[in-house]
Amino acid sequence: MEAPSPVDFIQFIPPQPEDYSEACFLKEDFFIPTDAVSLPNSIVKANANSFFESNVRRLVIYLRSHPTLKHFVKNLFRKLPSKIRFHLVQLALSGNHASATNLNVIRNLRGGSYSIELGLGICTSQKPMVAVILPVYNNFELTMKCLQALQVVALEIELEIILIDDASTNFDATSFRNLRGVRYVRLAVNQGYTKATNIGASFAEAEFLFLLNNDAQVLPGCVPQLLQELSSNPDVAIVGATLIDPDYTIQESGSQIFKDGSGHNLGNGMKMFDPRVQFAREVDYCSAAAILVRRDFWVSRAGFDERFAPAYYEDSDLCMSAWKAGFRVMIAPNAFVIHQRSASYASSVEKNKLIEINRMKFVEKWKDSLEFHWQNNGAGRYEASRASKGIVVVVDHLLPSFSRDSGSIRTIRLIEALQVLGYHVCISALNPESSVLDLRALQSKGVEIYPDLQSLLFGLEGRKSRVRFVWLIREQVI
Repeated sequence: MEAPSPVDFIQFIPPQPEDYSEACFLKEDFFIPTDAVSLPNSIVKANANSFFESNVRRLVIYLRSHPTLKHFVKNLFRKLPSKIRFHLVQLALSGNHASATNLNVIRNLRGGSYSIELGLGICTSQKPMVAVILPVYNNFELTMKCLQALQVVALEIELEIILIDDASTNFDATSFRNLRGVRYVRLAVNQGYTKATNIGASFAEAEFLFLLNNDAQVLPGCVPQLLQELSSNPDVAIVGATLIDPDYTIQESGSQIFKDGSGHNLGNGMKMFDPRVQFAREVDYCSAAAILVRRDFWVSRAGFDERFAPAYYEDSDLCMSAWKAGFRVMIAPNAFVIHQRSASYASSVEKNKLIEINRMKFVEKWKDSLEFHWQNNGAGRYEASRASKGIVVVVDHLLPSFSRDSGSIRTIRLIEALQVLGYHVCISALNPESSVLDLRALQSKGVEIYPDLQSLLFGLEGRKSRVRFVWLIREQVI
């Protein structure tokens, strides 16, 4: 008897790019925890029972039973200018909501449960720029939280979403019967993460692939930041987000690979906005829990190397392939994803066994390249370039601005010259006042920024041996 095809069936629910009303109104809860003062487009809903929402839901339920009228309303909505649609959607999402001003308020908010009857809609596009590849094995509730977070991402970027159900045992296609705007693929036989992702990516049409774990929640602004990094740097093939725990401490902001094939998760245990990781950086690899990949590069490599199936080290291998092909692998500043550690696949015992098996495969494949990597002494590289000659510390009276004065422009040119010479630049100032736009611009250039001298000294603790020069600007500093 022939072995069953890995693709049991494809349940394709056509994307509905005009269906903003359903995507935003037909849900029972919406909750994205975020630091409202630091991330754009934050929407935190505290009250799901407002008069506004209850009446809109009645309207949508009524429209469902009157297809002709529903079609008319959807077409009318689609003809509105995109900016008006976006603001209407924001209004619908916020409804009667409380703006979270600190993390304590956010932690006290709780969302409800997903309703199969009410369903979930995401305004995906028929002409997507980014394809979200979402492999799933069990963990239905985590998957729905992941999809709810993607509702806001779909308002920021033209998306398609491909959900690959890797033969889950505690739910099936009927659980997603009211999931709109998502392509659903169920596999007949469990393939494991590596193969399931390859199968899912084969359905993608977009120019960029966003590989995402179902135990992750993408925060607002993340995907646009990743896309900006790829779009502005043609020599970058892969860019990753910073993974954070639900308590907003960092799990990983890129990773370093040592000579023995072991990895070091950069930033692990640091605070969410620690200056040591808040700048654009080259890294050995990024965890595929949340990475954006150029589709043409992905196709050229035939996706993940399936010798690492069912899981682990396939993302490290893909990133090593990028470096060998002359591309770079980056971490984007201010791009965050909340990640439940290893909630999506194997148990800890199975995970450790798979990691060790695949580490040996990885070392065998990349032994020549690994000769040029650092020895594993437990310390990671927190510098913008993998080939950095060391750190140069620059201290000025004010943090430089791209639009303030000639002295600032001179400091910026000095920083750029030091980077061309191969150095990583840390900058601090006696007066830390600066605009968010200036700080973001410096971070995107790979500059490590400290608000004061005390934080600078703390940030350089443990990296003193990498400091080559200290450049003091203006007599006030000296």
